[in-house]
Amino acid sequence: MKDIVREKDMFYYRVPRLGSYLAIKLEYDSCLNEEAYDAAVENYIEVDQLNNNQEEEKKAWEEEQAEQAKARKEALEEGEEEVPFTPEEKDWTPYEYAVFQTQKVQFALCLNTMGQDREFTEDERLYALSCVKHYRDRWEKVENEQLKRDVEYKIANIKPDQEYQEYFAAKDKEEMEKRLKDAVAMAVDEKAAEGDDMTSAEKEAVKK
Repeated sequence: MKDIVREKDMFYYRVPRLGSYLAIKLEYDSCLNEEAYDAAVENYIEVDQLNNNQEEEKKAWEEEQAEQAKARKEALEEGEEEVPFTPEEKDWTPYEYAVFQTQKVQFALCLNTMGQDREFTEDERLYALSCVKHYRDRWEKVENEQLKRDVEYKIANIKPDQEYQEYFAAKDKEEMEKRLKDAVAMAVDEKAAEGDDMTSAEKEAVKK
């Protein structure tokens, strides 16, 4: 026997049958991290502001063009102008959000045929490669969708949060000033009951 390992008639007691090992690198671009989230929120705010400004500029420009067209039409009717009004062409392409920041994440898909005493077939290798590509594409798509949802939720709640904070910040300030005023008044009454007057320094000390 030239190769007892490959000899089908050989039998090994207490020794497992051999096989092949296959490892495929799985690397994809992950955007689920704090840096990508913070950068995306900042970018969304900036782009939204640019688009809002552009919409206002477009509205003013269209009104101006309409006025010019109306004036030219009246001039034509009265014979003061000979050339009809031609609207000015302008690009109003909306600003787009930047692509999410990503970082490389690596895994390995490991397979073996241990105990089968055989190599991987070409179809099996191709199938394993297609699975790795599917995992990569699917994970990138799912993470992008998740980050986009998180960013849009944050943007949608920024204005209500600001309004809420501004409202209650004013209320808190009023309440704090009222409590300080009451505390000073009480301290002044206590001093007066003792026959003393409270100095400005003592009043400031009460506020602290």
